[in-house]
Amino acid sequence: MPYFQNLKVLQGLMPNSIQRKFTLKYGRILDLLSIPVKVEAVTSLDQFYDPPMWCFLFQDFLLDPTLEEFGLYLDIPKDRKGPYMGIGQKVKPKELAVTLGIPTEDLLSHYKEDKDIQAYVPDIPDPIRVSIEEVDRLRATIVGLEQDKESLKHSLYDTTYEKELDKL
Repeated sequence: MPYFQNLKVLQGLMPNSIQRKFTLKYGRILDLLSIPVKVEAVTSLDQFYDPPMWCFLFQDFLLDPTLEEFGLYLDIPKDRKGPYMGIGQKVKPKELAVTLGIPTEDLLSHYKEDKDIQAYVPDIPDPIRVSIEEVDRLRATIVGLEQDKESLKHSLYDTTYEKELDKL
């Protein structure tokens, strides 16, 4: 899950004052980065994920929390949105943008409507499905490349050192 690793690094580079401002504005969403995740569990859940709906779908269950539940979990400020009371009604994009706390232009550029379904679908590439064996092979390749890199570093150091000795 390289995206999360990059976000964790980015969070570590943020000064405390910026993190506090971010938390005041968006709630404790950064805390999600510190939750341990088992890659195998996420991989097995992937088969139940519905990209157009942005949720996990099981035969009789919907495991996605509502916007209100997200707000409670992450301490999103109350002035950002009120409770959603329009189940079964069409929502105006401007109202949805306020509820989601995003600019209306951003919502409209990713807004899709198909029959009775309205959705905000950001441009995120589809995940590449790979087997556990392929992941293991890729990890082994990465380890081999890191070893080659270290070997090349040492060779470069030795060569540079020898050239410097020849100059003396």
